[in-house]
Amino acid sequence: MNSYTRALHRRPPCGLSAHSCFDYLLPRQSEATVKLDGWPGLLETSTVKLEETRLLARHLQERARAVMPLHNHALAPLACEDWSPVWAERALERIRELAVQVEKTAEATRELRGWLRHPGDSVSLALLRRLRALTESLLAPEAVGPAFATTSWNQLAIDLDRWVTLVAEREELRKRLAGYDENKLLALDLDALQSKWTSAQDAWFLAKWLRIGGVRRQLRTARTDASKPTVGTLSQVLRDGLRLRAINADLSTVSTTAQACLGALWANGEPSAEALSRAIQWGKVLHTRMVECAGDDFVWLGQLRQLLSTLFTEGPAAYAPSTSIGTRLTRYSEAMAELEKVMDRLASDVRLRRNSVDTATDHFAALRALTERVPTAWNQIREWCSWQKARRTAMETGLEPLIDKLESPEGTTLDVSALFERSFRRALLFALIEREPALREFFGREHNERIERFRELDEKLASLSRELIRARLAAGIPRDQGIDDVPKAEIGLLRKEIGKRMRHIPVRKLLAGIPKLLPRLKPCVLMSPLSVAQYLEASHESFDVVIFDEASQIPVWDAVGAIARGKQLIMVGDPKQLPPTNFFSSAGDEDEDDLTPDANKDLESVLDELMSNQVRHKRLQWHYRSRHEGLITFSNRQYYENDLLTFPSPEAGHGGVRFRHLPEARYDKGGSRTNLKEGEALVAELVQRLRSTDGPRRSYGVVTFSQAQQQLVENLLDEERRKHPEIETHFGDVSPVEGEPVFVKNLENVQGDERDVILFSICYGPDESGKVSMNFGPLNRDGGERRLNVAITRAKHEVLVFSGLRSDQIDLTRTRARGVRDLKHFLDYADRGPKALAAATTSSSTAEADSEFERMVAARIRKAGYEVHHQVGCSGYRIDLAVVDPTNPGRYLLGIECDGATYHRAATARDRDKLRQIILEGLGWKLHRIWSTDWWHDSNGEMAKLEIAIKASKN
Repeated sequence: MNSYTRALHRRPPCGLSAHSCFDYLLPRQSEATVKLDGWPGLLETSTVKLEETRLLARHLQERARAVMPLHNHALAPLACEDWSPVWAERALERIRELAVQVEKTAEATRELRGWLRHPGDSVSLALLRRLRALTESLLAPEAVGPAFATTSWNQLAIDLDRWVTLVAEREELRKRLAGYDENKLLALDLDALQSKWTSAQDAWFLAKWLRIGGVRRQLRTARTDASKPTVGTLSQVLRDGLRLRAINADLSTVSTTAQACLGALWANGEPSAEALSRAIQWGKVLHTRMVECAGDDFVWLGQLRQLLSTLFTEGPAAYAPSTSIGTRLTRYSEAMAELEKVMDRLASDVRLRRNSVDTATDHFAALRALTERVPTAWNQIREWCSWQKARRTAMETGLEPLIDKLESPEGTTLDVSALFERSFRRALLFALIEREPALREFFGREHNERIERFRELDEKLASLSRELIRARLAAGIPRDQGIDDVPKAEIGLLRKEIGKRMRHIPVRKLLAGIPKLLPRLKPCVLMSPLSVAQYLEASHESFDVVIFDEASQIPVWDAVGAIARGKQLIMVGDPKQLPPTNFFSSAGDEDEDDLTPDANKDLESVLDELMSNQVRHKRLQWHYRSRHEGLITFSNRQYYENDLLTFPSPEAGHGGVRFRHLPEARYDKGGSRTNLKEGEALVAELVQRLRSTDGPRRSYGVVTFSQAQQQLVENLLDEERRKHPEIETHFGDVSPVEGEPVFVKNLENVQGDERDVILFSICYGPDESGKVSMNFGPLNRDGGERRLNVAITRAKHEVLVFSGLRSDQIDLTRTRARGVRDLKHFLDYADRGPKALAAATTSSSTAEADSEFERMVAARIRKAGYEVHHQVGCSGYRIDLAVVDPTNPGRYLLGIECDGATYHRAATARDRDKLRQIILEGLGWKLHRIWSTDWWHDSNGEMAKLEIAIKASKN
C-alpha cells in the first residue's frame, strides 16, 4: 500500500511527481502534445534544467512572435544567427548576384535542352547536374562512329571488351614476330609446316634433320633479312603465326560493325588497344549519363541516341568549342559551374538550408523564389537571426518536435510554454510508469481490497496485542506457590490483611511491606499526586514510567513527589487550558467580580514549568471529540495556530455552534449578579430537549460564566424537574446516555467534562440602564482565555449560546484582557459562523479545488446533475469533494477522496487508510475513493462507479 503512494508522489530530480503529472494532464487530455523522444535523460532532468527549458520555451515564443508566421516564411531557408550591418549588406548582395546568375544559367539550360529536344518545362537540380555531366562527356569526345550512340551499351561493352582483347593480343604477337614480314608469313602454308614440325619430333635422326631443315627454309622466305631462323624459335613462330592469322580473321569478320561503332578509331581494322580502352571508358560514362538524363523517358532516350549518332557521324569537329553546338555545351557547363560557386558563397554567408531548393522539381523556379522572397523580408533579418539562435538552442536541447509544431500552419496560435509543459509531463509520466511497477501494475479495485485486508489484519493485531499483554500480566500474578523474585512473606502479609475484618494496617505500611508483590499485582497504579505522597514511602522502588494527565492543573509542588518516584516522565496536558488556581476558593458569599487580583491569581503548573525549561514536547494534532468540525474551529484558530487536524462533518449546517440572542435579557449587576432571562431561556430549551423523544438521544451540559448564574440555573432546573418528573432519568447514574448525566458547572470546574450538547449562559451583558460593564468575571483575569477555551470545547455535537450580549457591544478599548477579546470574537463566530474568522476557510461552493484532477472530477459530477463542494473542512485535513444532498442542502450525500496531497500527507498507511476513515465514518460520512491512475486509464468507467456510489448513498 505504501509503495503505490510513494511511487505516485515520489519526486524525481525535476520535482514533478507522477501525481502532479496526472493532475496537470487529466484536464488536458484532449489538448495536443508532441513526443520529446530526443530529450536526453528524462528521469535525471534536474529542476534547474527543467526551469531553464521552460524559460527557453517562453523565449522561443517571444523570439518567434516578431517573425510570425513561421510557416513558409520568406527567410525560412536562412539559418544565420549572427547579425551585423556589414554582413547584412554583403549577404543581400550575394542574393542579388545569385538572381543574375540564375537567369544566365536558365538561358543556357533552355538552349541546351532545346538542342537536345529534352521534354518538359521544369528541371531539377539533379537533372541539371546530369545534363552538365553529359556536356562534359561531349566536350571531351572520342572519335567514335554513329553506332556508338545507338547501340545498347550492354552489347557494345561486350564487343568492345572482346575487340580490345584481340587487338592487344595481336600487338603482343607482332612484337614476338618481329623480323618476319607478316604478309609473307601468313601467306605460307602454316598448317602444313606445323604438321611437318610435329612429325619431325618423333622421326629418326636423318628424317628429323631433313624435315626441320625444310621448315627453316620455308620460314626463311618470310624473314625481312633473309636469314635462317634458329631451330629453337621455330615452334613458337609457328604457333604465333597461326594465332595471328586467326585474330586477323576475327577482326576482319567484325570489321563492318566495328567501323560503324568506332569510326576513325577502327583505323581500317588496325586500331590501337590504348585507343579502344579510352573509348570503352568514355563510352561507359557517356552511356550512363545518357540513361541518367533520360530517366524513365525511353522515347527521349532513343531521340538522344539518334542525335548523338548524327553528331558522331560528323566527327568531333562538328561539335568543337568553336561550333554552335560546342558553344551551347560550353556555355551551359560554365554557367552551371558558376551557379554552383555563387550558391556555395551565399550558403556559406547566410547558412542556407539548401535542401528545399536542391530537391525542388523546378530548380530555377525555387532559386527565383528564393532571390525574390528573401529581399522582401530583409527588414526582418535582425529579428530572424535572433530567432534562429533561439531555435538552434532549442534543437540542441531536444525540442525539435516543438520547433516543428511552431513552424507549422497552426504555429501562429500555438502556446509554446503550455505545449512544452504538457509534452514534458506526459513524457515524464510515461517514463515514471515504465520505471515504477507499483504504478504500471496498479488497479484500484485490487488496491481497495488490500486496504480492507490491512484494516482487518491491523484490527486483529491490536486485539491480539491486548490479549498478549493481558496474558503476560496475568502470568505474573502469584498463585498457590511463590515466585522466585517475590518473597513468600509479602504474599503472606497481603493474604493476612485480606483475611482481616478489622484493625487493618495503614495502606502506606501495607504497600511498603509488599514492594516486590505490588508490581506483579498492579503493574499500572492510578493515583493522584496527593495519593502518591500519602500512600507511597519515599524509599519505594521507582516506577518505570510516571504519566500525568491534565498536567495543566497540577501545581509544581504537588507533582514533584510523584516525578521523583519514576525513571521516566510523560506529561500530558494542554497549556491552553485551565492552570492551577485559587479562584472561587475564598470563603463566604463574596462575588467573584469583587475578588482582589491576589485572591484569584493563577498558579504555575508543572506543565508550564517543563515547557519553559525547553523539555522536549510534541503536540497531539488529531482532534477526536467534536463530531462537528465547527465546534473546534474557533479554538483551533485562536489558540492552536490552526495546527489541530480536525475532520469535517457531513452535516454542513451552521458549524455546530448556534447563537440565541435575547435582546430583553438584563444582567443584575448591583444585585444578584445573575441574568434571569438568560437562565429561564436556557432552562426552557434544555427541558424541552430532555422531554423530546424525537431524534437521537443526547447528553447535555450547562456552562455558566459565574457561580451566581450557575446557582440560578440549578434552582430553575430544580423547579422544572419537580414539574416534569419524566426528565429525572437524565440526572441520575442511569442516564439515557451512559455515564453522561446533565451537569451545570461554571468556567472553573468544567475542565475534563464532555457532553453531546453544551448550553452556554454568558450572564454578563447590558444592565437595567442598558450599559455594558467590561467586567466579565474570570475572563478579565490573566489566563481568562484559557477558561474560555476549556468551556467552548466541551461539546461533541452542538453548542448553544444564550446571551443578551452581542459581540459588537464589547468595547475592547475599555479592557486589555485577552479573555474578553476572545469572548467578543467567539460571540461573533457563534452568530455568523466560520466566515467571522478571517483566516478560516469553510466548506462551501466557493472553496477552491486542491488540484486540477479534483476540479475535473467535480465538473463531471456537476454534469451528472449534482452539486459538489471542494475541500470541505476547516483545518489541515479536508474532504476533497463532497456531493450535496439535493433533498437536504445542509447535508452531504457522499465524500469523495482522491489520492492527492491530503492522502499523501498522512505519515503511515494506518493513518491514511484506516484511522482517518474510521473517524470520518464515525462522524457519519459515506466515502468513495477515486484513484488518479484509474481515472487516467478509464475516466468513464470510474465515473460510472462514482454515480453508483452517489445513488447508493441516497438510500
